[in-house]
Amino acid sequence: MARTYEATFDQIEGVLNRFYGDSLAMPARAMAVTMQSLGMGFLYQHVLTPEAVTPEVVIAAYEALAG
Repeated sequence: MARTYEATFDQIEGVLNRFYGDSLAMPARAMAVTMQSLGMGFLYQHVLTPEAVTPEVVIAAYEALAG
């Protein structure tokens, strides 16, 4: 499973570098891990309190991450 995540991070890092270059608020690899972690956190939180994880909350979080 760890290898699968590492491969996913590699892919996301490449896409972020291609499209955003140095304009990211953090290194592309860190951004890839952060995006994955945020998504997994929302999934878990949705299981616990589905009413709290609205589309607006998810969108706002990713927009804030983008800076």
